[in-house]
Amino acid sequence: MLSQPKSFCSSENSHFETNKPIRVAVVGAGCTGLRIALLFKKLNENGMVQRPVEVVIFEKRSEVGGFLQTRKNSSGLLVESGAQGVLSSRTIFLRALEDIGLQPKDVITPPTQKQHATRYVIAPSGRIAPLSANPFSLWKNRLLSPLQILRLIAELFRSRQNTPPNPDENLYDFFKRHFGRACAENFLLPFATGIWGGGAQKLLARHAFPRLSQIDVAHGSLLRFAFFSFIAKLLKKQTVESSLRYSWPRGLLSFPNGMQTLIEKMSDKLKESASLITIRVNSPVQKIELDTAGKLIINEKEDDSFDSIFWTTSPWSTPNLVFANKDAELEWKNLQNTPTHHLIVVNVSGQRDPATRDGFGVLARRESSGLLGVLFVHSIYPQHVPANLFSYRILLAGDRNPEMISWSDESLKTYCLQQLKTLDLLTNHESVSEIEIVRWPRAIGIADHEHDARMNSLWRLEAHFPELRFAGIYKKGVGVADALLSAEEAFEAWLSVPRPNR
Repeated sequence: MLSQPKSFCSSENSHFETNKPIRVAVVGAGCTGLRIALLFKKLNENGMVQRPVEVVIFEKRSEVGGFLQTRKNSSGLLVESGAQGVLSSRTIFLRALEDIGLQPKDVITPPTQKQHATRYVIAPSGRIAPLSANPFSLWKNRLLSPLQILRLIAELFRSRQNTPPNPDENLYDFFKRHFGRACAENFLLPFATGIWGGGAQKLLARHAFPRLSQIDVAHGSLLRFAFFSFIAKLLKKQTVESSLRYSWPRGLLSFPNGMQTLIEKMSDKLKESASLITIRVNSPVQKIELDTAGKLIINEKEDDSFDSIFWTTSPWSTPNLVFANKDAELEWKNLQNTPTHHLIVVNVSGQRDPATRDGFGVLARRESSGLLGVLFVHSIYPQHVPANLFSYRILLAGDRNPEMISWSDESLKTYCLQQLKTLDLLTNHESVSEIEIVRWPRAIGIADHEHDARMNSLWRLEAHFPELRFAGIYKKGVGVADALLSAEEAFEAWLSVPRPNR
């Protein structure tokens, strides 16, 4: 990482004839923006540039962190507004943790006992059923018939296609082609609903899971490839990247004080370079223009003149951004048509009962009236929940019921309690003490068949403003690790560009 192109770092380059800092603006103080700032901090400290890089982070809200916010309620329960955790298999996340001084002892993982790890899905009967690799269990819970189980197993013998794959194949059709309609309906569709809030029949497979699409082209069978890859890993020596992964606990990583720990530690690390890196909260960016000297000016303020800008927030969160360039503004308007899903996070907690169910969570079916899924926080991270309490994290809206975003708090509370009772997750003996609601309008963008055209709009914007770069979950995926990956890619692209003397 932190490559050192001669055209940028060489002392022979006239770009370094002055000690005047290079000024960089980062728009958005979520984990993407903070990670970019930290990479510049590392660049300064490693002496890889002869001119220091000064970074100013603009955040329109009153606090940093974006979706990653953790609150402690009156019962001592930690409530996450965004991600519940990050998989340790994403080494990009582990690398970011090590860069801010965190160690394996600083994270927590869910208990490994079966009763805590069981995933459930709502069966066609409306009752929840455990997900299992056992064919008898799938048949017993009416998730798959014997013929549908055979159809699933037959995927092992699928050969490579002789024709090129359909680039516009959606995620639902991709899984239906591999495993049959029943698997796509009973497993893939609920799974996609839990991640993206729905959209499995719009979301392109090559964008959602590019690696699976590559395996499909190269090998045919996903199951066969997974089997032989597992065997190969058992026999192969660990690489440097895999050794990083194996030095950390496996599973869904979080922190004793919640996911906001990541934001706090990143912010603390940036404070070490307070002379070069500043964060401005309550500072929305409303206009970007290019002056005659090639500098990017923010909000028509001469003091806010920058050599480069990294835009890390979703384009549709600032629909009225002015570029002082008509062609650029048209490209920005194109991005406003991105299909998005609203998300509502509702945490229901109360006195635990002997009948309180343990497990990981429940995924919802197509027929859901607004429920996307339920996580059993008391079982996933018991460190976040006092011993005498239960805590259910309920996800609502998505493509199941977009209008829910405008429902009153009382309507949402009534709906959630009714759903928990219908699924037998809330018994008459369990009393609810607190219900907390967080709304995220247009939280998730869907990479449908127009996604490539929208990305082309970003590239054309970068052509109009060569020192404007884009990073964030709207480009790489919806998770924390995807945000970090997008940050690193944008930073590396910035590093690779020769910068003549200004």
